Amino acid sequence: MTPVESGSTLDQRIRTGIFLLMCVGMGGWFAYDGWVGYPAKNLAWWADHKLPRRPENLSTNRLATKANLGRIGIEATPEQIRQLLGEPTLEIPRTLTYAGKEVTVEVGIDEQGKVLATQLSPVPPGKAPANAGLLVTRLRAETLKDGMTEDAVRSLLGAPASVRDRTVYYIGPAAYAEYRIVDGKVAVKPEVQVNEQRSESSILWQKGIAICVAVLAIYALAKFWAAIRMRVVVDDEGMAFNGRRIPWDSMVRLKTDQYREKAWVDLEYRDGQAERSLRLDALLIQRFAEIMRVVCERKGFVLPSRSSGDDQSDGSGLS
Repeated sequence: MTPVESGSTLDQRIRTGIFLLMCVGMGGWFAYDGWVGYPAKNLAWWADHKLPRRPENLSTNRLATKANLGRIGIEATPEQIRQLLGEPTLEIPRTLTYAGKEVTVEVGIDEQGKVLATQLSPVPPGKAPANAGLLVTRLRAETLKDGMTEDAVRSLLGAPASVRDRTVYYIGPAAYAEYRIVDGKVAVKPEVQVNEQRSESSILWQKGIAICVAVLAIYALAKFWAAIRMRVVVDDEGMAFNGRRIPWDSMVRLKTDQYREKAWVDLEYRDGQAERSLRLDALLIQRFAEIMRVVCERKGFVLPSRSSGDDQSDGSGLS
C-alpha cells in the first residue's frame, strides 16, 4: 500500500502559535513593567522633583525599599546607612551658599571643615538678590581653593546666605528618603515617601503575573512544538504516531462514541500484556479522514461519521 503520512492541521498550528505569541507578549509586558518600567518611571519622578541635581550615573537602588529606608533612625552614621542600603543615589556635602550681585557661589565642605568643591553661577541680568553680600564677587570667589578651611572661606566672603547640611538621597523602586547628616550622624528622622500609583505592591504584582504568564508560555510552547513535529504514518506495518509504532495485529478496536461531539476517536491496541489507547483527533491531524479510511478498511472497523449515528451503537466501532 502507499503510505499515508500526515502532520498537524494548519488551524492547530495557527491557534497554538497565536496562543504562544499572546503569552510571550503579555509576559514580556508585565515583566518589563515589574523589573524595568515602573522603577524607571519612579526614579525619573523622584529625581525631577526631589534631587537638587541629577547625577550622571542615576540608577535605582534595589535595597532602598520602604521597610529598609524606615529602619534608618536618628544617630545613624553614614557608614551604617551604607551597610544597609548600599551607595546613595546622590550625596551632597555640607554646602555654604553665597549670593552676590553678579555671581552665586556654592562651597562644599567636608567633615573636617575643609573645602571639597566650589561652584560659581552667574546671576542673570536684573535678578540680583536684594540682600547680596558685598564681599561676594567673582574675583574673590575665584580665589577659593580645595582644602581651604571654612573659617578662611567665611573670612573671604563673609557670612553665607544659607547653609545646607550634608544630605544623602536614596531612591528605590518605589520609595524615596533623604538623610540630613550633622556631626557625622543623622540629625532628623526622615519621612519615607512612596509612590502610590506604582507602589512596591504594584511592582510585585507585575512580577508575579509575569512569572505566571511565563509558565503558561512554556505550556504554549510545548503545544506549539507538538503541533509542528506531529507525524502520523500509516503503511504496510501499521501506524506510527510521533515515532510510536502500532502494528496492525496489535490494533483491537476503534472507539468512536466521542467522535460526533468531540471529533476524536480512541484506537485501542495491545502493548505486550497491557492494553493501551491512542487518541486520534480530527481537529489536530491534517489527513485524518484518509488515515481513518485506511485503518477501517484494513481492520474492518466502522468508519466514524459525524453526520450519522452508525458509529454510536456500542462505542466499540467494530463491524
